[in-house]
Amino acid sequence: MLTALARAQSQPADGPPKVLEPAPLEYPAKLKEQRITGWAKIALRIGEQGEITEAKVNEETTSEFGQAALEAARRFKFQPAYQAGRPCAMPVILPFVFEFDDADLAEIEARRTKEVLPSGPPTVEISAVQDWPELKDEIRPKTPAALQANNWMGEATIGFVVDETGIPRDVHLVEATEVECVAPAIAAVRQWKFSPARMDNHPVRVALEVPIVFFPESNRSNGARVKPGVSRRIDRWKPGPDVSAGSFQPPRALTKVMPMYPEEMRFREIDGDVKVEVVIDAHGRVTHVRTVKAENMFFGALAERALSYWTFAPATRGEMPVPCRFRQGIRFMLYGGPARASGGHAAGK
Repeated sequence: MLTALARAQSQPADGPPKVLEPAPLEYPAKLKEQRITGWAKIALRIGEQGEITEAKVNEETTSEFGQAALEAARRFKFQPAYQAGRPCAMPVILPFVFEFDDADLAEIEARRTKEVLPSGPPTVEISAVQDWPELKDEIRPKTPAALQANNWMGEATIGFVVDETGIPRDVHLVEATEVECVAPAIAAVRQWKFSPARMDNHPVRVALEVPIVFFPESNRSNGARVKPGVSRRIDRWKPGPDVSAGSFQPPRALTKVMPMYPEEMRFREIDGDVKVEVVIDAHGRVTHVRTVKAENMFFGALAERALSYWTFAPATRGEMPVPCRFRQGIRFMLYGGPARASGGHAAGK
């Protein structure tokens, strides 16, 4: 009995192959220097001994990412799939994401040439500002021909300082999905006009990073993916100290901005549901936004922009305003006019 029990406990459960030992992913040097991000998916077939019998690129944003991912995938170690208690061969898709972490971004920032700003008020973090800079005149860039030809969405995140008169200064690239997006994104941001940020009723300079999105079929929806000042790096948000006393009351939406169904998607006859996670600060402002789930990436980008302009009565704990995460659903309906919001809920601190 004990021997049979020991055998049962050591037998792997039925299921797909499992990664036992991942291999490091080498970022292609040229693309890293150009600040290009992207992804690749590798199709593998794992044999009965856990060996890789087939490996090929399934999807890729660039051939360089596909090749780097393929080389990494071939060095992975696997436990084979099991069916009915026996090892078996099975295909698997392995995703790889090429993006910059905080250390990479700090290195890029340290190496770039910065515009020397004339003397004036200090440059402060957006989180410290009572009155955010408001974008008054948004010039929308044209979609590069390469994206139109491939029917693909592109994005370039542009960093800059809004000075005390509302003019963007020190405009520079942070990261991009395609190199063709960089020049038109920077050119557009240089033409933007803002109302200046204010602290204690005095104008200040504020540093911003704004993702500029490009749609393949029309320039109408191109431009800032989110409200300037709102970050898409929600995974790097650090909540404030927990306030344990009192019951938690979730945030309540005060004003809603709903996206229209994009005309460039209408000929595809596609409906779509999107779930977006946002961070709402203790003032009721949306500070971070990120798509959690989207049936179509175009819908996700439009939902993020709309939700970044919502305003809230903040969440409270023991009558004290506190920041929180909040999830909101948006449904894009082909013949339904503006998109509709489904029930939102707080996702906890």
